[in-house]
Amino acid sequence: MQLRQPRSRKRASITSLIDVIFLLLLFFMLASTFTKFSEVEVMSASGQGTITATDHTVFRVLVEPTRLLLDGEVTGEADLDRRLRSSSAASPVQIVLSVGPETTTQRMVDILMRLSRIEHADIKIAEPL
Repeated sequence: MQLRQPRSRKRASITSLIDVIFLLLLFFMLASTFTKFSEVEVMSASGQGTITATDHTVFRVLVEPTRLLLDGEVTGEADLDRRLRSSSAASPVQIVLSVGPETTTQRMVDILMRLSRIEHADIKIAEPL
């Protein structure tokens, strides 16, 4: 006498699993942000590494955490743009960018991206102070 009757196994349906996977995929695609990462082209210095002012004006920009100095004078970002753009319109300019000891890399890159939009400007990055 058999107490239990043998059950026939049902095949597992993976349709609901596939639905859950697609819902998760859709959620993560909509929830994530797609940002365009900008890049800054940096080339290594060639030659002796000295700064020569042959046929263009040299500006020294010091980036600090809370302020910018253009040739030793405190200036704002908009004023920095205005002064450098007006000088580069007359003749090519060379911008020597220095970074203060407490300045973050993000701040330096933000200023570098701003300076890279100036036409006829040769940008050099100097050793940190």
